[in-house]
Amino acid sequence: MTTSMLEQIGFIIGDWIPKEASIAIADEESYIYYKAGVHDLQIREGQLVLPGSIAARAKKEKQRIEMFVEESILGTAYYGIGYPIKLVEKEGVLVIILPPITWFVKTNQFNS
Repeated sequence: MTTSMLEQIGFIIGDWIPKEASIAIADEESYIYYKAGVHDLQIREGQLVLPGSIAARAKKEKQRIEMFVEESILGTAYYGIGYPIKLVEKEGVLVIILPPITWFVKTNQFNS
């Protein structure tokens, strides 16, 4: 998948998600695209996908994963949603990264 195609995907998805959110796309082992939002995890292209991350879980389980990830995984806590995707001939993952407050609001919205 070309860089320009990844940038187009990031641009389109960026119109649909909150400005706080970041977008990451990983192939089988590393991140190949990252568009930072206000909640920036400082992911770099070529950085390995770490065990325990949403990208790793979505890839392994081959299904949509929505979860809160503690600070110990990528250095800052985040809430995100990962989607397994097909990247030409490789398996991949698209992750929408949101601030941790999103998880707090989501889990507590029906508890009042």
